[in-house]
Amino acid sequence: MAYLLLVIIVPLVIYTVWSVRRVKEPWFDDAPHQAWASARASSADGALARLQAEVTYRITEAGVRSPEDQAAQVGEEALRHAIVTGRVLSLPGIGDEVAIGDPHLTGVVVDSVVVTAADVEITRELRRLVGGP
Repeated sequence: MAYLLLVIIVPLVIYTVWSVRRVKEPWFDDAPHQAWASARASSADGALARLQAEVTYRITEAGVRSPEDQAAQVGEEALRHAIVTGRVLSLPGIGDEVAIGDPHLTGVVVDSVVVTAADVEITRELRRLVGGP
């Protein structure tokens, strides 16, 4: 009976020790990554603007869930804020960097939000403000 337990238990102990040593520690790559964000909203003077941007971010902690989605959401909020608080002539253009607010992200740092496409549609409200037909 003892021999049978020895034959079963010893290989199980060896296998357990071997498999525990093979478990890899969580890791992360803090190299810059890119995500894309877009926002469409009315500006302060009534124009309908659509901005697209490239969001550059880094992962600073292991085990972060969907870092690309988190960075894209920060970029979208920054673009929307730039549109809503600005007038047509002050909206960011292609190549401009949009100010990032204070994102409360864990494990992700957004470095920059750079506009890659900008489109403005003049609405009735803006025409009425500037006195156009």
